[in-house]
Amino acid sequence: MKPLGDWRNSEIPEEFEAVFEMSYQWNLGEAMSHFLTTMRDHKKFLGGRCPACQRLLVPIRKYCERCLAETTAVEVEPEGILRAFTVVYRVFPNQPRPPPYTIAAIRLKGADTDFIHLMRETDPSRLFAGMRVKPVWSEDRGGDIFDVRYFEPY
Repeated sequence: MKPLGDWRNSEIPEEFEAVFEMSYQWNLGEAMSHFLTTMRDHKKFLGGRCPACQRLLVPIRKYCERCLAETTAVEVEPEGILRAFTVVYRVFPNQPRPPPYTIAAIRLKGADTDFIHLMRETDPSRLFAGMRVKPVWSEDRGGDIFDVRYFEPY
Protein backbone atom coordinates (compact mmCIF):
# COMPACT_ATOMS: atom_id res chain seq x y z
CA MET A 1 0.00 0.00 0.00
CA LYS A 2 1.33 3.44 -0.95
CA PRO A 3 1.56 5.96 1.95
CA LEU A 4 -0.59 9.08 1.66
CA GLY A 5 2.18 11.39 2.75
CA ASP A 6 2.04 14.38 5.02
CA TRP A 7 -1.29 16.15 4.38
CA ARG A 8 -0.12 19.26 6.23
CA ASN A 9 2.35 20.07 3.45
CA SER A 10 -0.05 19.66 0.56
CA GLU A 11 -2.49 22.12 -0.95
CA ILE A 12 -5.90 21.54 0.56
CA PRO A 13 -8.88 23.02 -1.24
CA GLU A 14 -10.94 25.19 1.09
CA GLU A 15 -13.98 25.48 -1.12
CA PHE A 16 -15.42 24.30 -4.38
CA GLU A 17 -18.12 25.60 -6.65
CA ALA A 18 -21.02 23.42 -7.77
CA VAL A 19 -24.62 23.81 -8.82
CA PHE A 20 -27.18 21.54 -7.20
CA GLU A 21 -30.71 21.40 -8.53
CA MET A 22 -33.19 19.43 -6.53
CA SER A 23 -36.92 19.03 -6.83
CA TYR A 24 -38.78 17.57 -3.87
CA GLN A 25 -42.13 17.37 -2.21
CA TRP A 26 -42.66 17.62 1.51
CA ASN A 27 -45.46 15.56 3.03
CA LEU A 28 -47.06 17.98 5.49
CA GLY A 29 -48.74 15.36 7.61
CA GLU A 30 -51.99 15.66 9.52
CA ALA A 31 -50.96 18.34 12.03
CA MET A 32 -49.25 20.77 9.62
CA SER A 33 -52.06 20.34 7.06
CA HIS A 34 -54.52 21.30 9.80
CA PHE A 35 -52.33 24.28 10.77
CA LEU A 36 -52.13 25.62 7.20
CA THR A 37 -55.79 25.08 6.31
CA THR A 38 -56.83 26.86 9.53
CA MET A 39 -54.62 29.80 8.57
CA ARG A 40 -56.07 29.81 5.05
CA ASP A 41 -59.74 29.39 5.96
CA HIS A 42 -59.98 31.21 9.31
CA LYS A 43 -56.91 33.49 9.64
CA LYS A 44 -56.04 31.72 12.89
CA PHE A 45 -53.02 29.93 14.30
CA LEU A 46 -53.08 26.48 15.86
CA GLY A 47 -50.67 25.16 18.42
CA GLY A 48 -50.27 21.70 19.86
CA ARG A 49 -50.72 21.42 23.64
CA CYS A 50 -48.70 18.58 25.17
CA PRO A 51 -50.74 16.77 27.83
CA ALA A 52 -47.57 15.60 29.61
CA CYS A 53 -45.46 18.76 29.94
CA GLN A 54 -48.16 21.34 29.07
CA ARG A 55 -45.96 23.07 26.49
CA LEU A 56 -47.74 24.83 23.63
CA LEU A 57 -45.93 24.12 20.37
CA VAL A 58 -46.36 26.55 17.46
CA PRO A 59 -46.72 25.66 14.70
CA ILE A 60 -48.66 22.61 15.78
CA ARG A 61 -46.87 19.28 15.86
CA LYS A 62 -48.51 15.89 16.13
CA TYR A 63 -46.18 14.86 18.96
CA CYS A 64 -44.22 16.78 21.58
CA GLU A 65 -40.55 16.37 20.73
CA ARG A 66 -39.68 16.50 24.42
CA CYS A 67 -42.22 14.02 25.86
CA LEU A 68 -43.29 12.16 22.70
CA ALA A 69 -46.91 12.58 23.82
CA GLU A 70 -49.57 13.26 21.21
CA THR A 71 -50.61 16.91 21.29
CA THR A 72 -54.08 18.44 21.25
CA ALA A 73 -54.85 21.24 18.79
CA VAL A 74 -55.65 24.59 20.42
CA GLU A 75 -56.14 28.06 18.97
CA VAL A 76 -53.29 30.48 19.64
CA GLU A 77 -53.54 34.26 19.92
CA PRO A 78 -52.13 35.87 16.77
CA GLU A 79 -50.08 38.54 18.53
CA GLY A 80 -46.65 37.82 19.85
CA ILE A 81 -43.22 39.04 20.85
CA LEU A 82 -40.24 39.46 18.53
CA ARG A 83 -37.51 37.31 20.08
CA ALA A 84 -34.73 37.54 17.47
CA PHE A 85 -34.27 38.65 13.87
CA THR A 86 -31.83 38.99 11.03
CA VAL A 87 -31.97 41.13 7.90
CA VAL A 88 -31.05 39.32 4.69
CA TYR A 89 -29.25 41.45 2.11
CA ARG A 90 -27.69 38.82 -0.17
CA VAL A 91 -29.43 37.26 -3.14
CA PHE A 92 -29.60 33.49 -3.31
CA PRO A 93 -31.99 30.99 -4.96
CA ASN A 94 -35.51 30.34 -3.67
CA GLN A 95 -35.79 33.40 -1.46
CA PRO A 96 -39.27 34.29 -0.20
CA ARG A 97 -38.86 37.82 -1.63
CA PRO A 98 -36.11 40.05 -3.02
CA PRO A 99 -33.66 41.36 -0.40
CA PRO A 100 -33.59 43.13 1.89
CA TYR A 101 -36.05 41.26 4.10
CA THR A 102 -36.19 40.34 7.76
CA ILE A 103 -36.52 36.82 9.12
CA ALA A 104 -37.79 36.75 12.68
CA ALA A 105 -38.34 34.34 15.55
CA ILE A 106 -41.74 35.24 16.99
CA ARG A 107 -43.20 33.86 20.21
CA LEU A 108 -46.97 33.94 19.83
CA LYS A 109 -48.93 34.69 23.00
CA GLY A 110 -49.01 31.63 25.26
CA ALA A 111 -46.64 29.58 23.08
CA ASP A 112 -43.49 27.88 24.35
CA THR A 113 -41.74 27.72 20.97
CA ASP A 114 -40.87 30.33 18.36
CA PHE A 115 -42.59 30.72 15.01
CA ILE A 116 -40.19 31.70 12.21
CA HIS A 117 -41.59 34.16 9.71
CA LEU A 118 -40.97 37.48 7.96
CA MET A 119 -41.16 40.96 9.42
CA ARG A 120 -42.33 43.93 7.36
CA GLU A 121 -39.61 46.19 8.74
CA THR A 122 -36.12 45.84 7.24
CA ASP A 123 -34.35 48.59 9.19
CA PRO A 124 -32.69 46.82 12.13
CA SER A 125 -32.55 50.06 14.13
CA ARG A 126 -36.36 50.01 14.26
CA LEU A 127 -36.60 46.44 15.59
CA PHE A 128 -35.77 45.05 19.00
CA ALA A 129 -36.20 41.81 20.91
CA GLY A 130 -39.29 42.06 23.07
CA MET A 131 -41.34 44.29 20.76
CA ARG A 132 -44.97 43.31 20.26
CA VAL A 133 -45.89 42.12 16.77
CA LYS A 134 -49.00 40.99 14.93
CA PRO A 135 -49.59 39.17 11.64
CA VAL A 136 -50.69 40.83 8.41
CA TRP A 137 -52.74 38.30 6.45
CA SER A 138 -52.61 37.90 2.68
CA GLU A 139 -55.79 38.68 0.79
CA ASP A 140 -55.30 35.66 -1.47
CA ARG A 141 -54.60 32.76 0.85
CA GLY A 142 -53.60 29.42 -0.65
CA GLY A 143 -52.86 27.16 2.31
CA ASP A 144 -49.16 27.81 2.79
CA ILE A 145 -47.00 29.69 5.28
CA PHE A 146 -47.27 32.88 3.22
CA ASP A 147 -50.96 33.18 4.02
CA VAL A 148 -49.39 35.49 6.58
CA ARG A 149 -47.58 38.11 4.47
CA TYR A 150 -45.42 39.22 7.39
CA PHE A 151 -45.56 40.40 10.99
CA GLU A 152 -45.43 44.06 11.97
CA PRO A 153 -45.08 45.97 15.23
CA TYR A 154 -48.20 47.23 16.98
